[in-house]
Amino acid sequence: MLDMAVLIGIMVAAFLLFAGAIACFGVWTYRDAKARGLDSAGLWTVIVVLMPNLLGFLLYFLVGRKQQKIACPVCGSLTEPGKAYCSSCGTRLGETVFAPVEHKSGKRMLFAGLGLIVLGFFLVIGIFVSQVVASPETFTARNMSIGQAQTSMPGRWKLSFWYFDGEKARSIRLKHGGSRTMTIDARIESGTVEAGITAEDGKEERISLNELNGLESPYTWDLSEFPVNAKLTLRIYGEKAKGKFNMKWEQ
Repeated sequence: MLDMAVLIGIMVAAFLLFAGAIACFGVWTYRDAKARGLDSAGLWTVIVVLMPNLLGFLLYFLVGRKQQKIACPVCGSLTEPGKAYCSSCGTRLGETVFAPVEHKSGKRMLFAGLGLIVLGFFLVIGIFVSQVVASPETFTARNMSIGQAQTSMPGRWKLSFWYFDGEKARSIRLKHGGSRTMTIDARIESGTVEAGITAEDGKEERISLNELNGLESPYTWDLSEFPVNAKLTLRIYGEKAKGKFNMKWEQ
């Protein structure tokens, strides 16, 4: 799996790319609305920036961009289409032929925002692919869980669940010069849960987490028989279980 610091850095970079895209869309919306003579340019900008999942941007395209004003051929003031008279000089507009306001909002900010969105998606997809390559067993194990809350990082795996039936797995490495032990704090309320560690040669050692209920201090699992820096697979086997556990080791 990716180092935690690298993973956090990539996620921050993806967030900044998406935030930059929203800012570009906001700037483009304001300029486009102003070019169309809309008095609500500021309001549309706020909607585009604050509405999640680009819904505000889509709304502006479907509704806001259909609103426009036309220039009076006499005084040049902007007037809403369909009015009989110019709201500024009073010139009759009913039978006057004139061109609509020329829109010069530019598209550089629009293309810049779209480019940042694409880069952000590629970054997120890259994280997912790297995780699959590093730990394919995490994505192939049979698993059914309801009400799950999980914290997974180098040297720690914390999981709580209302219902868990199946198998979860992740790759771990024991730190060279470390204690080569794992501490486990488990509270299994119903069902059965086991933890197993498998070496590259296929050898697996298991313990029952149900037997750890009621211990005054976390259980210490001796892993000294496994080689240092070797890729190990840590699996959790659950059968109609409800509970939680917290595992820690040096990695």
